[in-house]
Amino acid sequence: MQDDNHAFMPYPPQPVPHALSGPLSGMTFAVKDLFDVAGYPTGGGNPHLLALSRH
Repeated sequence: MQDDNHAFMPYPPQPVPHALSGPLSGMTFAVKDLFDVAGYPTGGGNPHLLALSRH
C-alpha cells in the first residue's frame, strides 16, 4: 500500500484464525488507534496517550 501521508504504521499482516470466513475474510482493512486491539498501542493520534498506552 502506498502511504504518502504516513497515516499507517508498518505492522505486518495479522491472520485472524477465528474469522476465516465472513464479510472481511481475505480483505485488508485499517483500524484507527482510537480502538483497543490486543497487542497494539492505543493512542488516539496523541503521542502523549500513546506513550502511556499499555499494549
